[in-house]
Amino acid sequence: MKKYKLDLLSGGAPCQSFSYAGKRLGLDDVRGTLFYYYAIFLKKLQPKMFLFENVKGLLTHDNKKTFQTICNVFEDEGYHIEFKILNAIDYEVAQKKERD
Repeated sequence: MKKYKLDLLSGGAPCQSFSYAGKRLGLDDVRGTLFYYYAIFLKKLQPKMFLFENVKGLLTHDNKKTFQTICNVFEDEGYHIEFKILNAIDYEVAQKKERD
């Protein structure tokens, strides 16, 4: 049984590998694989829940295979995955960027 040390872990990984503004190299770009380190933090810290933030392009990258890979890695740590696209402008942040 998990012993929770944290209620929430919040963070993300570099978005350049998945962004529509970039080359979209995904997991072929070393920055695109840094989510694995986030999974290590999940394993070590075992929060009750986590928030992983990135760009909208992650959802469709490589015919959705990249997003599924990331979800699988997080599910392997024992978490149920839910996602939602948010727009920063809706939260009174001084930028207009959709994030997931």
